[in-house]
Amino acid sequence: MKLTALMLCRNSDWCLGLTARAALMWCDDLVILSHCSTDSTCKIASQIGNENLHRVTFMTDATVQWEEMRMRQDMLIEARDRGATHMALIDDDEVLTGNLLPTIRDHIESTPPGSIFQLPWLCLRDGIGHVMTNGLWGQANVSTAFKDEPAFHWAARNGYDFHHRHPMGREFAPYSVNTLQRHGGLMHLQFSSRRRLIAKQALYQCTEVLRWPGRMPVSQIAEMYGRTVREADRATVAPVPAEWWAPYQHLMHHLHVDAEPWQEAELRRLMKSEWVGKFAGLDFFGL
Repeated sequence: MKLTALMLCRNSDWCLGLTARAALMWCDDLVILSHCSTDSTCKIASQIGNENLHRVTFMTDATVQWEEMRMRQDMLIEARDRGATHMALIDDDEVLTGNLLPTIRDHIESTPPGSIFQLPWLCLRDGIGHVMTNGLWGQANVSTAFKDEPAFHWAARNGYDFHHRHPMGREFAPYSVNTLQRHGGLMHLQFSSRRRLIAKQALYQCTEVLRWPGRMPVSQIAEMYGRTVREADRATVAPVPAEWWAPYQHLMHHLHVDAEPWQEAELRRLMKSEWVGKFAGLDFFGL
């Protein structure tokens, strides 16, 4: 098995130094694609590449729009060119719990062909010391890896280019290891800063309205993304087990949870460049 991680990012210098290096602790190599980053993302990716010669491919994309499906497909093609047999799907704000490092490759290699290996999505809230335990984000699973086959691909759906993590081409067949329960999985840092969370969800709403007008009622857009914030706010939390972070202690100085979210500046730009009436009815969570 040659396991290649696919990591799509934009302005990820607050976490990439940790997450990319953590991925290389269980993946054979890593493809990073940076879209329009204006911070230190490219510098960090280059540094990681120099530390891990022949294991990191760094790609950039300057297309104005965030064409997520095309960029995921570009990374898949690159990984195939590098001889990958299996793909790991890791967002720039995700880290495998340290207790799974000894076994994760065996789990992935045992995944049936055509199936998508899933892990518990462990959403850390208000820093990195607590994990949500109930509600939408306390019980979620996430597509994490698959054995490649020619049918797998990513493409926009009728022009819609958002939120499709697992590959297309076959009927979705999730596969998980029941014994894991929620004692390990993929830690998600989206909720580690509420400031970043609400800026991200607000920008998602604006993007939906601007790029796909009329596809969904504004009220439905506000409800969909607003639910993410509300569910996180009301969820109960439990302490993160020490073993989840233990193998990464030497990398923790690369994580800056409280860094200013780039989405705030992008929202300000949109408010100046677009007719603000377009955004009437969206939920900006007090921003």
